Amino acid sequence: MGVVSIMLDNFKSLLRNFFYSMKRYPLASLSAFIVTILSIYLVENSALSKDKVDFLSNIALTSTLAFFIFIALGLISSRTILSLIGVILSLGYFFSLPNNIDMVSFDKHIILIFISFIFILTVPFLEKNVHNEKFWSWIYGVFLALLSSFIFGGILFGGLAGAISASTQLFGFSVDGKYYAEVAFVVFGLFSTHYFISQIPHNPHTIQSKEFEYRPMELFFTNYILLPLSIIYALILIGYGVKIVMTSTLPNGMIVWLSLAFATLSFITYMFLTLSNHRFKKLLLLAIAIQMLLLFASLYLRIDEYGWSANRYMTGLVGVWFFISSIYLIITSNYSYRNIFLFLASLLLISQYGGPLSASNVSKFSQGARLSTLLKNNKNLSNDINIDIRCKISGAIGYLDAHHEMKTLQNIIPSIVKSYDENQSNDKEFSSFATQALGFDFVNDYQCSEIRKEPSHIEPLIPYTINVDAQFNYSVNIKGYDWMDKVDVFSDPNLGYSYPIGGTNELNITIRNPNILVIKKEQSLLGEFNLTTFAKDVLLKVKSVDTIPLKEFVFTGDSDKIAIRIYFDSLDVYKVDGNVSGLSGKLLWKEK
Repeated sequence: MGVVSIMLDNFKSLLRNFFYSMKRYPLASLSAFIVTILSIYLVENSALSKDKVDFLSNIALTSTLAFFIFIALGLISSRTILSLIGVILSLGYFFSLPNNIDMVSFDKHIILIFISFIFILTVPFLEKNVHNEKFWSWIYGVFLALLSSFIFGGILFGGLAGAISASTQLFGFSVDGKYYAEVAFVVFGLFSTHYFISQIPHNPHTIQSKEFEYRPMELFFTNYILLPLSIIYALILIGYGVKIVMTSTLPNGMIVWLSLAFATLSFITYMFLTLSNHRFKKLLLLAIAIQMLLLFASLYLRIDEYGWSANRYMTGLVGVWFFISSIYLIITSNYSYRNIFLFLASLLLISQYGGPLSASNVSKFSQGARLSTLLKNNKNLSNDINIDIRCKISGAIGYLDAHHEMKTLQNIIPSIVKSYDENQSNDKEFSSFATQALGFDFVNDYQCSEIRKEPSHIEPLIPYTINVDAQFNYSVNIKGYDWMDKVDVFSDPNLGYSYPIGGTNELNITIRNPNILVIKKEQSLLGEFNLTTFAKDVLLKVKSVDTIPLKEFVFTGDSDKIAIRIYFDSLDVYKVDGNVSGLSGKLLWKEK
């Protein structure tokens, strides 16, 4: 009976904390409920129209941001006017979201959440003369609350998921996989969020810095894990810097990420050393500042060659913050931790809403100007032109297509954009269409990076695209077949994988290297067809052009279980060995 009583008391305590969190931050709590309910609803209703899914997803994204906004405003005051400001900010963000969320919008969403979290750390200390130890005590407590909410949420979800899985094994019933996702939404969307809120001190100013001391485990973590790791990174990067000077070589691209990793680790170490007068504290800041100079040099070389991108912009912005913050902490005797965090939030806000100085506008202008210059200086483009030029043009078009509206490209290559809008179906990406219209095949980032590492291996890495000649208009003879489907398959012999990117729902079609077209139905093998001879014959026929009449672009095959005929729209094949890397067209088939 004692155990039951303890469990009931613990459950009542949990409920009290839960309802206290709801009462303390009602709008943040409501936001968490909205995200959880919408997530479960979307999982349960997978057949919803795309427009409805996009609309509900935008509400969920807005609610995740609103959760942090309402906490930050609640730490200032519980007055209604601040809650109203939070509602207005959330509604403004909702109406700014595009109908179709892409990675660019999602990245912006994550940055805004990070900004909101910085405000949670700083808004309680907006008055002057904040003691750094008290401020660090507050930050440390908030981070512990966030970390523990994720850890406890993960443990709870793991336990519940394990219980469900064990029940299915013991009692012989099945559970749809979507229910595991729904349990995760409830645990992290309700339990973790409200636990996090409950662990935030009601009044940060009641924290007494002199009472804040590290426990033995935290001291061990600081002195024997963080500090040694920072020193190891510093020695590696110093050694690399010496190598650059001694050999007069340019910095490797990897130095950017190593520098940021070192700066982050060293800055965290410095913050953990706040309560001590460790002799390494100032040296850590000096090492960060010096390393940022190397990062700027490496970044400059890449921007000079490839132009600004959103990633390079954000990398440079973080580097600027580390450099200025380090110098500020070194040369200022009466420094404030609050100021460096507010400085970071300001830089991030400029990166998103800085008008011509924002990451989006800077990268758009840079890549647009770069593409215009490349096209102006390189006429009569073809697959025989320098691979570096093809990589740069492909990269600029691909970046603008993926990250910016079509209007940007319309100002540079208007006739190609118009042709794509009028004649091109959605089956082909604009980037591939545009480079083919310019006279060469699109070269992706992986191929370009491999070519730069192995310049002598250009031919094997670049597939040659052969298209059906559009000026020929032939009827498709379907006699003898029951079905006609669209087929679109990609394969990469260099990486060893293949997958269908469109086409029939009945059949699973892949390419197994070298050149074996594999057709399955519900995991049952229907046939394997060797494309080697066909691909080599097509290469011989096209010679100096990259199109072929439809009547010469047909493959017919037969097995014990299926008969097929493929009318090709395009075939991607490596000239060196004749390996097929992709195909698209119409598939006629009949199951025997």
